[in-house]
Amino acid sequence: KTQHRATKIVNGRYEVAVPPGPKVVKIMATKEDGVRDKVMNMVARRQYIPPQYNAQSELKAEVTSDSLKNHFDFNLGPAKPAAP
Repeated sequence: KTQHRATKIVNGRYEVAVPPGPKVVKIMATKEDGVRDKVMNMVARRQYIPPQYNAQSELKAEVTSDSLKNHFDFNLGPAKPAAP
């Protein structure tokens, strides 16, 4: 059974409690795109992190029961070019 967890990234740091085992990591972030939805009376938001880090995540982490070994840094690069 898949268990999802979410947390905020603040100043490049994050912390989240998950059980040990292999994990797929998804990093998401949105920003306002300037278009106001008149029905919802809100400014629309759009995902700006490339899909290889969220919807099509390639990020993996092996979480252990030893919390001292569970430090994961993910260096995000630009979006991959679309396949022909």
